[in-house]
Amino acid sequence: MRENTTAGRRARLRRRTTRTAASIALALVLAPVVGVATAPSAAAVPVTIGPVEADLRGHRGTDGNGTLVPATDNAAAGCVRYSPAPGTPSRAEVRVGHGREQVDSRMRVFVWGAWSHHSTQCPDVLGTERSWDDGRLLLPTEYRTAGQSTLGFAPATVASVPTGTSFLVGTLRYANNPTQSVASHYEGALGLRLGTRGTLAPTYVLRDTAAGDDTLAFGDLTRTFPVVHDGIEHRLTVEGFTAAGSGAGCGAAPTGTPTTGVTAPHGAVTTACLWARLDQVRPLTIVQQAAAVGDAPASVPPGFSVTAERGAAPAARYTLSPTAVTGPGSTVSTAAGTVLARRERVVLTADAPAASWELSSITCRDGRGAVLAPGATVGPGARSVVLENVPEAATAAAAPLVCTFVSSYVAPTTLTLVGVAVPEGAAPGAGVPTAGWEFTVDALGAAPLVTGPGGSAAATVAVPDATRVVRVTEAVPAGYVVDTVTCRRDDGGAAAVTATGNPYDVRLERGRSHTCTVVNLRPGVEVVTQTFLADDTAFASPIPTGERRPAGTHIVRRYTVRNTGQTTLVDIRLRDAYAAVTVGGATTTGDAAIACPGRTDIPAGTSVTIPSLAPGQEIGCRSRGVL
Repeated sequence: MRENTTAGRRARLRRRTTRTAASIALALVLAPVVGVATAPSAAAVPVTIGPVEADLRGHRGTDGNGTLVPATDNAAAGCVRYSPAPGTPSRAEVRVGHGREQVDSRMRVFVWGAWSHHSTQCPDVLGTERSWDDGRLLLPTEYRTAGQSTLGFAPATVASVPTGTSFLVGTLRYANNPTQSVASHYEGALGLRLGTRGTLAPTYVLRDTAAGDDTLAFGDLTRTFPVVHDGIEHRLTVEGFTAAGSGAGCGAAPTGTPTTGVTAPHGAVTTACLWARLDQVRPLTIVQQAAAVGDAPASVPPGFSVTAERGAAPAARYTLSPTAVTGPGSTVSTAAGTVLARRERVVLTADAPAASWELSSITCRDGRGAVLAPGATVGPGARSVVLENVPEAATAAAAPLVCTFVSSYVAPTTLTLVGVAVPEGAAPGAGVPTAGWEFTVDALGAAPLVTGPGGSAAATVAVPDATRVVRVTEAVPAGYVVDTVTCRRDDGGAAAVTATGNPYDVRLERGRSHTCTVVNLRPGVEVVTQTFLADDTAFASPIPTGERRPAGTHIVRRYTVRNTGQTTLVDIRLRDAYAAVTVGGATTTGDAAIACPGRTDIPAGTSVTIPSLAPGQEIGCRSRGVL
């Protein structure tokens, strides 16, 4: 507190009050410290920081804009006093005072009278609160003074500190005493040395008011310094001041948000605590990888973008451009700054993928290749990963963080159906694609596919998972049968299905093109029946149709069954029903007993079953009877 004497008015002196409650208020806006404070973990490593040393220097009266008041002999006019000398590093408290201290007095006649203003004085050394008397026996007089307005800083005893938590740098005390001052502001610098880890000298501006609270604001206070410990980079951050706790003590941890300013009420000693913090730094690299689900793309999009958000800091955008989906060029990377372990929150978000592309995975690993867990939360739906409460690395090799975004091209999953027919007279294997075949695919839910001039029809099938089974049904025209079905991946992969039935199931792979070739053949069978006399064992002269023979003639009927079609026939059933008219007009019916000589696999009977008959193959069977 000061009383300005340069305005030509009588000096105003105020009696020191007994109020001792300290208060701290924001005097300057503190630059935000990016990140989220987290509780210390067992991984915190003690790092040597101290000892802390301080000094005060350059304390001078100004008009608030840097101009000295008065312009000459400023220190003498302002009664500036130091303890110890200005600029002297000390591990004990350093102080500076200014202003003419107020001296009050009282006289005793029979009893002590009331205290009243006596005078002001510029002390020889830094003025502090004290009292004395003049030693007279008659009308003794007692004097007292609260001392100068004094700024002091006491360095904390710091040897080593754990990472990831705030520690006390020192305690600031400002005694706002009644003084007479020549200037409205005082400016100076507080020198701080944090062992060998960092040196700073933040300047301050003290507004010394004639009425109202004094304010003390520091510039260039919140600073960071690099610290390397066991080969791992750390960041030492001076955070700012907080109000002292109960009993004017600073405690083990800050309460409230650190600031760069102090507000000091009249007639009180204001105490504030200066804090710093040490955090492990983990370098962050973003990797973009291009891949393919199924068939490879014709080209890769020119850029994949990832946005990094760090608390209140402006978002950073990184664009990476792989040029291939396999081999060189499929992976690119970029440095994306650092993450403060257990303190900072960084969100990496990928842009929405281009058409036919998808974000397949996000994985964050440490420098050894181990998956970062805990510390990385992947949100596939949001295309993001949140790095928060990232643990500290145990070794320098593990410190780097690498977050890899894999974007995959998803080719259309196609199914091409080819209908094949064999021209009349051609060999069964000489089939050619033929138009007009109709197929239904159960996954499409649409109109049937009809092959065109090339004998094929293609469709895109949704395959959300790695594979999907679809059922294909061919509408087989009259006169044809499905002979064989062969399905393969178009890139030469193994057969997906080989079947002879209709319908048939096909397992499709996501992102692949498949072709099913369906061979349709015309079946055909011919049965030639001839009748011979029983004694014509050479079957040389068949009995002409309609020729009459006497009753009781023994005969043999010969059956030749021939496959005249393009496909093998199976389970051919042969039966010969007869009707005999006797003299008098009676009719007798029945089935002839048939045998196929030489074929033990075909039991004789009134109905025989031929197991199979290849195209062009024939078999002979016979039956016996009496006319």
